Amino acid sequence: MRKWDWEGAKVTIATPFMDKAGLIFIQSCLQNETALVKIYTREVCGWNNKKIDRVIAEAELLKKWFVNKVVALKKSPSFHAKFLAGEYTDKVELILTSSNMTSEHLFSDQLETVMRIKCTVETFHSHWLRPLENMAEEEGNMAKFLNMDDIMQEVQNIE
Repeated sequence: MRKWDWEGAKVTIATPFMDKAGLIFIQSCLQNETALVKIYTREVCGWNNKKIDRVIAEAELLKKWFVNKVVALKKSPSFHAKFLAGEYTDKVELILTSSNMTSEHLFSDQLETVMRIKCTVETFHSHWLRPLENMAEEEGNMAKFLNMDDIMQEVQNIE
């Protein structure tokens, strides 16, 4: 992701599970605030049944620039895709992985699969992003873009 950030690519992340360590890892890789397009994750994004709003609130990441880039998908059993994408004007570099954006996957000795592929911008939008957007648009599964009001509500629930 750092390479993409330095080269001016637009970054998209899909991961069903994410915790504080994953969010901090993303932030550490992306210094250019305009690089990140979206982070797709499950609304309930951990095995502990925490909602992504609460993960952000408990991690004290409320004022970080990337928070409003998070899309919380409600239809969780159907969302298990894991990829990182760097979109340039003429190509997309994809990293496909079995790893979630969690501490136990990113910073442990757990063996993960990682594969790098390239595709056209058109293929990325039609075959990779469109299925996520379709899932978000299905009735009863409206994707929730996080905003400060949502997160502040979770902070109040914690206190």
